[in-house]
Amino acid sequence: MSEEVKTLEDKLKDEIDKARWELLKDHHTRGALFKVEAGLELSQVGAALAKDEVLKVKEWLGQNLFYKVEDAHVTEFEKMEDLEYNFLIIQPYVLIQERKEGEE
Repeated sequence: MSEEVKTLEDKLKDEIDKARWELLKDHHTRGALFKVEAGLELSQVGAALAKDEVLKVKEWLGQNLFYKVEDAHVTEFEKMEDLEYNFLIIQPYVLIQERKEGEE
């Protein structure tokens, strides 16, 4: 796919990286960490945030498919210290999603 026809979502897919909780917790401390559930793609949510698609984002928030990581979640994340997350930075936010079994 040529660079000219790549969509924002395609570009964001290329920016997804992986990390364990230890590297992500500072983003939670500053209130910028959001979790994306398996029903959505990180790049899809990132593109919606970047394009300010408020109605779409509100719908996902209302369905708990996308939510701010709270202290109660952190307790669970810290119990699973070996679990890896995919993450995507959409300033000022950091979006995370649990990596699927066998995902590279």
